[in-house]
Amino acid sequence: MSETDVRTPDLAELDALGPHPAVDPPPGHTDVPLSLFHTLLESSTLCVAWSDLTLRVLGVSHKFSQLVRRPPGQVRGHDIAALVAPGFAVDIRRRAEQLADGRATRFTENVLIRRADGELVPGHLTGTALCGADDQPRMLVVVFTPERDERPGGRDGLRLSRAGSKVLEAVAAGQSTAWMSAHLYLSRQGVDYHVRTLMRKLDVPNRPALVSRAYSLGMLRPGAWPPRVAPEWVR
Repeated sequence: MSETDVRTPDLAELDALGPHPAVDPPPGHTDVPLSLFHTLLESSTLCVAWSDLTLRVLGVSHKFSQLVRRPPGQVRGHDIAALVAPGFAVDIRRRAEQLADGRATRFTENVLIRRADGELVPGHLTGTALCGADDQPRMLVVVFTPERDERPGGRDGLRLSRAGSKVLEAVAAGQSTAWMSAHLYLSRQGVDYHVRTLMRKLDVPNRPALVSRAYSLGMLRPGAWPPRVAPEWVR
């Protein structure tokens, strides 16, 4: 199947379907009793979801359920890629397929997770395959680590990554997402991820406000053109 053939249902379609019953995991996926396995993951303090090899959700931790603001019954049985912002689902599917057929053992992707109200949460999605006694993948476990929810209140908490600083400079210069993708060697989704992370970090709603806030904090050097982030703000 080509990437253009992949279609992920949107949240409206998921709501229309209503809660799904629990889905039985494939046999032989673990030597741990199923009841204990589910209990351990459901009570995890991490944002954990586990799925079959097609990304059909088998269960989620309470923390993951809180993150997406949906009860577990509205997540189970659905495609986990539907919780990711548009543009990220194809990449997640591709990486999952590599796990499923043994070409990879682990992946980590920067993504935006969609909450029930449409809010986007930036973070890192790490997936790994859980193998059975025959060492063949049986199911996937994914852990979502939200970007630290930092607010202005000290320079140390607001330091930017090198990629984030380059994106901020480009936004301040009025560059488009397409330009940033071509010149900063990021995918369009990667650009969107960094912009969302910056807006969340500086607690602003849009790009113009992001630039204004960055100048007001001294993050962008006054009088510099093209815009430059002051070195002390880059970690």
